Amino acid sequence: MKINFPIPLEQIMIKIETRPSNGPDPVFDLAVKGTGEVLYFGHDFVDMLGEHNTNISQEKVRDLVAAAMEIDILEMKPKYMTEQVYELLPGGTLDRGEISASGHQMKVFTLQLGENIKTIEAYLGYPQRLNGFYDRVLELSSAIGWIGVIGGSGNA
Repeated sequence: MKINFPIPLEQIMIKIETRPSNGPDPVFDLAVKGTGEVLYFGHDFVDMLGEHNTNISQEKVRDLVAAAMEIDILEMKPKYMTEQVYELLPGGTLDRGEISASGHQMKVFTLQLGENIKTIEAYLGYPQRLNGFYDRVLELSSAIGWIGVIGGSGNA
């Protein structure tokens, strides 16, 4: 995806939406606008339920866009639904199978840069660098205080 810079801040948005799973994973919607406005709605398993808003600096927005570009988010597949697993079988053979997304939490990442919008549905088998990006968005957006935990990498 080719991005034409410069992009007005009003045309930039980073969103993370998490969906319910079989476990106590935080369920919320978070949007960071290019202007620095942060919109959050906590649904379940978070410290703050409901709608909460704040503002962050434009420098933090720039850092989040740079973080997205550094992990090549624009080049990632739109859906990651299964994970490849490898098993050694008796007799010295290797088998490959897939684990499906059943019971796992889905995270939806959306990056809007001008008219370009990239959305990634991440269940299983997604690039692990998305976890670092997830953590970075929660940290720089100040949403970590509303959520209570960082669920991407499992760090508190």
